[in-house]
Amino acid sequence: MQTSNLSLLREQKSQLDALTFELKAFLPPIVALDKQKALLEEYESHLLPWRTAVASQYRQAWKKLAIRLLIVAFIVGLLFGMGEISRRLALGRIQDPNRRRVISMVHRLLTLFAIAVVACSALPQT
Repeated sequence: MQTSNLSLLREQKSQLDALTFELKAFLPPIVALDKQKALLEEYESHLLPWRTAVASQYRQAWKKLAIRLLIVAFIVGLLFGMGEISRRLALGRIQDPNRRRVISMVHRLLTLFAIAVVACSALPQT
């Protein structure tokens, strides 16, 4: 019985030695993969604050754009209103149809020019 156990133990030892030899062959790639895993975890830990910062900047940019568009829309509406009021006041005092047409056209052109100036100044400068 002892000889069979001894031969069984020797066989197991030789198998363990073979596995140990194979493990030693795989040890450098395993160490390299462990290092890469540690670096990846380090990078991922820095990624979350960066992502939240970018999302915050994105929301702020959208808010600025919305505010800028509302201001421009208000100014354009104000210009249309003022142009229409001034045109009606000017046309109420003029009787000649040719002059009325010219003054009406000049008012429209001035209103459109003022709106174009506001629109150009509202574009972001880079």
